[in-house]
Amino acid sequence: MNEENRAQGRVSFSIREHDDGGRVELHVMPLDERQSVVVALAGRDGATEPERVRLQGPFPGRDSALGVCNGVITALEQRGYRPGEHFSRWQMVAWRERRRLLDERAGNRPDTRFHPDDVLFWPR
Repeated sequence: MNEENRAQGRVSFSIREHDDGGRVELHVMPLDERQSVVVALAGRDGATEPERVRLQGPFPGRDSALGVCNGVITALEQRGYRPGEHFSRWQMVAWRERRRLLDERAGNRPDTRFHPDDVLFWPR
């Protein structure tokens, strides 16, 4: 794990496959002060955009999301993937997906304010 990225509130992993040039990047991204999401991006090494994008979470905190990433990395390594370059090619895509998720969640926030007119009075 890259400590510099960790201090910035995100951790990026990139892993490439040995034989066919495939690339997987995992980004842990904060949603708010208590929740994080894992953005997984997969495609051809050298491509400007990933072919597949998946979000996992939200998780209660960055440590939970990092644990999920470690599990995914272990599974990928068992399938022949190895650690790749130390920089992210698709980081902007990950940030765009995070923004899309935040916008989607903002449209579904409940109104929990008290309105006296909403109180039902039972007949006596």
